[in-house]
Amino acid sequence: MAGVLIQWDERKMGVNIAEIDKQHQALVKLINNLFEAVKVGRSNEIFQKLIMDLVRYTELHFSEEEKYFKQYQYPESKAHILKHQEFIQKIHAFQSDFQSGKTGMTRKVLDFLRDWLVDHIMATDKKYSKFLNDQGVR
Repeated sequence: MAGVLIQWDERKMGVNIAEIDKQHQALVKLINNLFEAVKVGRSNEIFQKLIMDLVRYTELHFSEEEKYFKQYQYPESKAHILKHQEFIQKIHAFQSDFQSGKTGMTRKVLDFLRDWLVDHIMATDKKYSKFLNDQGVR
């Protein structure tokens, strides 16, 4: 495990909405912080705080996206919001499993977080990017 888990790439991951891109970068940083904690063997010490930060920030970010969906009547909002809800449930399950001692912070969990975030931004979020940009949201 060298380097960072997720490398932000504006060209591939940017949605051309300043606030959303800034939030996506913060989520990348949170996941990279979890990765770093695992690398140095401190995952159990700081996992609880980092996962709580991730949960809170993810919920804040999703509510920001969903505010735009409602305001501009994004036609694919229902399916997109469902993906948000599924992700929140999954990270709450990770948190619960960790608290109960069922699991620690594993590479499998980190890979899930990385894959979900990158795929979600590059596939699902890119869909609203053009729609919202066309509405004047930058």
